[in-house]
Amino acid sequence: MAIYVGEGMVVVCQATDPATTAAIVDATAQVDFFAPGKNPISTVADRVVDRGPFDMTYDATVVNKDGSKGAYTANVDTTGWVAGKWTYRVTISDVLDSWEFATVTLKA
Repeated sequence: MAIYVGEGMVVVCQATDPATTAAIVDATAQVDFFAPGKNPISTVADRVVDRGPFDMTYDATVVNKDGSKGAYTANVDTTGWVAGKWTYRVTISDVLDSWEFATVTLKA
């Protein structure tokens, strides 16, 4: 499935407590995007956010890959973005401070 510049996408993050493996349902979650050409995973200077933060809300009806239900979601509009490989970071805070990076490619 391709995502094109100007389309919307939904970012989904299943959050679990690493000690108990219980779902985290009452945290603050946000997603930030870093423009193509940046490498925020390994280069601290590249961690200046280009788009976002986008607030995420907990949706108990989302079915995850492992069959469990519940995840944080954010609807993101890519109008005005450039094509290329964007890195994004989901940050969970309040209950547990944690983050994870991933990438998505937008086509022109």
